[in-house]
Amino acid sequence: MKTLITAVAALALGSSWALAQEATTATAPAPAAETETTAPATEEPDPGEEVICRRQRATGSLTRRVEICMTRNEWNTTSRRSGEAHSATGRAASGGVQCRPDPMGGC
Repeated sequence: MKTLITAVAALALGSSWALAQEATTATAPAPAAETETTAPATEEPDPGEEVICRRQRATGSLTRRVEICMTRNEWNTTSRRSGEAHSATGRAASGGVQCRPDPMGGC
């Protein structure tokens, strides 16, 4: 049984290596890509379009992490919306109206 499993594993590894070799030789760069014009080097990239990846805990797991990648602008928008939702939840939990105490002890 061990021999059979070893033979199958060796065959699988050998065939995947051969497929990888075929894939690398078949994907040569196209000559048209060399003639593309590039943007001038003096142009500064927009700092808001920089991609930032963060690792966050997966819901329901103590050890699993999920990597989330967004642009800086998307992270800022997500953060702002989360803060607004947090504030709205707090307002709704307090009855929706903030009460100022008056001297008589009521609202």
